Amino acid sequence: MKTFSDPTEEVMRRYGLWGLTSLEDSVKGTLYDPDDSEVYGTYLDAEDLRELAAACIEVADHLDAVAQAKTERLQEATHASS
Repeated sequence: MKTFSDPTEEVMRRYGLWGLTSLEDSVKGTLYDPDDSEVYGTYLDAEDLRELAAACIEVADHLDAVAQAKTERLQEATHASS
């Protein structure tokens, strides 16, 4: 029986998450340690994944805000020069 949709499984694999543990209480994956430039096996539980998701949403929101500000400045410059 399939647990996750194909798109979810693809995203998980792309970002180093291999799948559920046998007890289905965490996800196996890889973690890059920037302090020693090594990649390690890791286990992420629901709390870890929610923390990661919240951080990703915060960063995505920032990127959207920067892109929106750039678009608005470009539009203002275009209108000012016409």
